[in-house]
Amino acid sequence: MPQHTHSPLTTPERSPDHSNKRQRLDAVSELPSVARSVSPPPVSSLPAAPSPTSSHTVVDLTVSDDDGEDEAAALNGSGFTNGLPDSSAEGADSPYTRNHASPFRLTTIRNLPPSENADTVSITTLLSSPLLSKIWIFNFCHDIEWTMSQLDPDIAETVPVTFVHGHWKRDDPARLLLEQEAKQYSNVKLAAAYMPEPFGTHHTKMLVLFRRDDLARVVIHTANMLAFDWGNMTQAAWLSPWLPRADAAAPAAKSSPVGEAFKTDLLAYLRFYSTRTAPLVAALQPHSFAAVRAIFIGSVPGRHKLSDAAWGWPKLRRTLSKIPSAGSLIVAQVSSVATLGQSDTWLSPVLLPALAASRSPTFSGRAPRLALVYPAVREVRDSLNGYASGTSLHFRRGTPAQEKQLAYVRPLLHRWSGGAFGAVDGVREAGRNLAAPHIKTYMRMKGEGKEVEVEWALLSSANISTQAWGAAAKEGVYRVCSYEAGVLVHPGLWEDGEGEGEVRARAQERAAGDGGDGAEGKQEKPKMTMKPSFKSDRLPGDNIVALRMPYDLPLSRYASDDQPWWSGGSYGEADWLGQKWNEKDSG
Repeated sequence: MPQHTHSPLTTPERSPDHSNKRQRLDAVSELPSVARSVSPPPVSSLPAAPSPTSSHTVVDLTVSDDDGEDEAAALNGSGFTNGLPDSSAEGADSPYTRNHASPFRLTTIRNLPPSENADTVSITTLLSSPLLSKIWIFNFCHDIEWTMSQLDPDIAETVPVTFVHGHWKRDDPARLLLEQEAKQYSNVKLAAAYMPEPFGTHHTKMLVLFRRDDLARVVIHTANMLAFDWGNMTQAAWLSPWLPRADAAAPAAKSSPVGEAFKTDLLAYLRFYSTRTAPLVAALQPHSFAAVRAIFIGSVPGRHKLSDAAWGWPKLRRTLSKIPSAGSLIVAQVSSVATLGQSDTWLSPVLLPALAASRSPTFSGRAPRLALVYPAVREVRDSLNGYASGTSLHFRRGTPAQEKQLAYVRPLLHRWSGGAFGAVDGVREAGRNLAAPHIKTYMRMKGEGKEVEVEWALLSSANISTQAWGAAAKEGVYRVCSYEAGVLVHPGLWEDGEGEGEVRARAQERAAGDGGDGAEGKQEKPKMTMKPSFKSDRLPGDNIVALRMPYDLPLSRYASDDQPWWSGGSYGEADWLGQKWNEKDSG
């Protein structure tokens, strides 16, 4: 969206009738002002949101940021307090065996009731511990004052905090603003990311936290460091366990192929920032990552050898080629679809084959279907922030080339709100229909209805763009423009602590060597299954890893009158806050 002299939001004399999914809430609380610029690109002077004027009673449904995360649970790496402890934790008392909570956690939505916020995480949860001794914050957009206000008052003026940003031009107004804000804090430092690609961005969203008791944690998430992003937008985070120093780790936890691979890839990513992150690399190096059950998928700007497959879509393809998967559906859920070209020269021939890579044969001899989840205009209009949510959503339209792109992308489009606009039998609701998505997820699924299984899932900062994932390779080299960070999980990571899809193969080889005698200690361990969970991070049953869903299932295709949200459009129908979106009138 272009820079504005004033906001495209306008308010008519009369508030609209609040219909369809808006009525699914018993009540809503008054939304606070949306006064700061939001990302990307920024808008100016969004007006304060008026109180709803519908006939239902208005009550305060604000959820406290203090979710009471139990420090002992955090120490053993479970981090969940919903009554079903992770059976992998020592001393866990669960009615099920090998039952694991979702590795991805949704963030708390300010104006939804507690029933929709079970097991969620807030920015205060992440940053408010008085034990924090050092903080590194990587992001695209930073509000330093707001971020510092999330810290415990006892340490807010002393704990070293480093903000890593991508404003590489010294005269960039955004950089100058950050420098001005940072001057207010003696304990704040700024680090500008190394940007060899002038059209790239520092899009990574990550926290690295250190505590006074020699523990460290890595948090990879999807939100900018802005109050707007952590308020009423759907986001998610992956939290590593608290990582001890290797010399203090339990003997059984000192070696893990999965954890070591994650550490190696993460440190390689951090080293790309050159001397700017050398102190962070040195601080993380002594820590044991043995408890980590995830694969790091990152992007760094530059021209890279395809044979190395270290970043972007080649890294994703190489990783997925080691994981058994045969599901017929791949879902890419994003908050932005960039300009990809007027003909399909990248989405289908480059990104989809990377997403479809597998150690298994293709499903019934056919390539899996790609479904793209991106909100329609009416979903943005009915969201908690109304049209203001659209400032964080980007779909390129307006030029003849972009309309040709829409022609081949539109058949892939699915709504963010599965059954919100009509009766759909068997819909399992994620509870985020009213919270517009800034989250980005990629999943491969198999099965139907309640038998759906997730074969792998990726939480990432990367949207659908060549800048994020890398362009098509030419002469063995591919170009990436931006920094991105994500984590990929699959059920095999929980089978015996090993990973990247090779667990089952080794188990089968061991079983084959038994001679079929079933000798104790040589039997294959039970196969783990990852299943979608809704409104909770847990599922009942044995040998299950839950995967918290941000959207409803089954998916709903765009109706004939649905249009993908485009911030450059003009929408005369008022949102539930009484505002219209008149982009073309804003200059």
